[in-house]
Amino acid sequence: MALAAEKPPRWKDCVQIFPPTDEIVKALQDPGKIVACRTKAGKEKGMKLTKCDLLQKLAASVYRKIKDVYRPVGMTDNVSRGKQALVVDIINSRKAFDTTDVMMEFHPYNKAGKVLLINNDLPYAGLDASVDRFQDHIELSARKKDCQRTPDDGMRCAAIMLDPKYRGAVSGIMSNKKDCSKSDIAGDHVQNFFSDAVIDFLNPLYAVNDPKEENM
Repeated sequence: MALAAEKPPRWKDCVQIFPPTDEIVKALQDPGKIVACRTKAGKEKGMKLTKCDLLQKLAASVYRKIKDVYRPVGMTDNVSRGKQALVVDIINSRKAFDTTDVMMEFHPYNKAGKVLLINNDLPYAGLDASVDRFQDHIELSARKKDCQRTPDDGMRCAAIMLDPKYRGAVSGIMSNKKDCSKSDIAGDHVQNFFSDAVIDFLNPLYAVNDPKEENM
């Protein structure tokens, strides 16, 4: 019973995953800063992004604690990538409340008569609502992946990559060598290879040949 009490089914009800109230509310006030886009396409177009470091740090902390406590299916070990859905929800959900309308505990964070919160509630200022939506997102993504996966997918993928049509390219990718032909390909040559191979993978009429006896 003690274990069940420590790990409620909804992550938002688990006090272990949340930072102190002061840390949450300070992060919610982060206005962000304008930075240059770091992707190749973004650099070429001169795109700018708003980066909220405190919110990124807050989401990363909550993400790690959820993984430590629950170890849920569908959460990647790559925190930088995995936390983004939570960051987006926090940013989209926070609102500017008039300081006179919020709880007294939030008054010290007032700036120009406004306080940024998700909800006017203690102790999490609405962060628990974002965590609840994040749990739904993770669980829905995991269910979709399970529905799309069959036991034969792995074998089919391996067989296609060992097909003479693709085997040479796969060997080059595994050896991490980039020859002249790959250098002539626009973009990432590995991504381009799988963009071609997935066509056969998804084609139910594509028959994978049995390997030669000596290779079995």
